[in-house]
Amino acid sequence: MSLNKTVYNHGEKIIVTTTGITAEMNNNLAFIGVYDKNAAHREWQAYRYPQTGNDVVTFTAPYYNGDYEMRLFSRDDNGSDETFVESISFTVNGD
Repeated sequence: MSLNKTVYNHGEKIIVTTTGITAEMNNNLAFIGVYDKNAAHREWQAYRYPQTGNDVVTFTAPYYNGDYEMRLFSRDDNGSDETFVESISFTVNGD
């Protein structure tokens, strides 16, 4: 998983690129979520389901300035340590 950049303005488009999403992950509804930096796995703000293989999904940057994470989970179980795959930090800092 990768982001198109690491600092966004409010409401700006966030482009997330995924690679290697397996058919099993897709069948289990693997998902990507936007989280406050220190939020629990079950406290997402928005989420999307990437497709098998390589995919691009988009989000809208949160309204408030601060530190956030984009997290990938291997299946949709409302987010857990067991299904957590990776995270990427980003910042919202702008008008």
